[in-house]
Amino acid sequence: MPKINYARISIGATACLISAPMLLAAGCPTASAVTALTMSTTTSSPAGQGWLDDQESPTHSYTQDEAVAQAKRFSVISALPSTYAKYVSAMKTANPSLRILVYMNGAMANGSEASGFPESWFLHDANGHRITNAWNLYLMNPVNSGWINNRASKCSQLVTSSNYDGCFLDNLGAGTWSAGMVSATPIDPATGVAYTPGAWLSRTTNLSNAVRSQTGKPIFANGLVSGASYFNSTAPSSVLLNGSDIALAETFIRTAQMGITQYRTLTQWKQDVDMLAQAASQNKRVAVLTKVWVDGTQQQINDWHAFAIGSFLLGSNGQQAFEFSNSSTAAISAGDSMLPSLAALGLPVGSYSVINGVYQRVYSGGLVVVNPTTGPLTVSLGKAYNDALTGGSVSGVITLPAHTAQFLIG
Repeated sequence: MPKINYARISIGATACLISAPMLLAAGCPTASAVTALTMSTTTSSPAGQGWLDDQESPTHSYTQDEAVAQAKRFSVISALPSTYAKYVSAMKTANPSLRILVYMNGAMANGSEASGFPESWFLHDANGHRITNAWNLYLMNPVNSGWINNRASKCSQLVTSSNYDGCFLDNLGAGTWSAGMVSATPIDPATGVAYTPGAWLSRTTNLSNAVRSQTGKPIFANGLVSGASYFNSTAPSSVLLNGSDIALAETFIRTAQMGITQYRTLTQWKQDVDMLAQAASQNKRVAVLTKVWVDGTQQQINDWHAFAIGSFLLGSNGQQAFEFSNSSTAAISAGDSMLPSLAALGLPVGSYSVINGVYQRVYSGGLVVVNPTTGPLTVSLGKAYNDALTGGSVSGVITLPAHTAQFLIG
């Protein structure tokens, strides 16, 4: 099956710099460590620079020319420490606003580094055994001061050796130790009973914030999971945003292995969109990743691609980031065939609305329409547009099939 490369998209911080009233209402960053991770772009476009996650790439070896090309395309890169170390100066010259974050684990440790750790740094199951996952990583105690200081020290060391700007902390979400992910359920040393997701998220948030405070570096946290987790009534993953400068929801509108014709409910889908909108209203940043790692026709992959971008554009205010992948081995450093066609959309004008079941958002250069329901819906257009992806003329009443999006320019 033909592959579509990863896509990453953000609506640039230019929106805040030009002080557009409707965007200021949605929320723009204030002067703090957070500004170090502004998703900036030199164009007032939703198809501007965004996030590249090198740690998921099948290769971590690039030439200087390739690294500089990536620097021009993206404003935030998370990467292994050795990937760009010798190219940082050239990359920053090409894009002074670029921020590179070094990948490291926030809540787990591999065997080689864990060999000298005190037993109190590890979490254990009900029988007192250490807890591991499929990659033979050990689950660590996020509240232990020794482990916290170790994470801060490692972040500082990696930033110094790589010349990067900050750290990407993986495995901070409660899904890290959910059923099937680890060898056993961890016991909370503070209570003597099984860890609860709420307690875990509270403590990993504190860990992340401690690393940020001790190092003075921006932190990219992984653990938001999805909108449903973000808004969970008893254990909202949104708390991770209190300890980081940007946080990742790795299953935006679907999980990687969902069937090609399988979709979340309307309520679940809307939570994914509203996650972006709420974070924006609170001057916080969310990065989202949509994975379609199952077989499907090229048209089905294209439809998922457009549906994911359309859903993202309904909620983003200009400081959020999007990435798409249809393969675990996709080349993440490449461009994306869909994004250039969306540049003419410009910037969002207000928040999304729902008209006859169709979710719509006006942009300065056009209109984004999304049908997240299980059946076709019609949209009445007030004027003529051009389809951003096909170039065809669109006017009057159009029919939007189930779980599709359309991008209209005009």
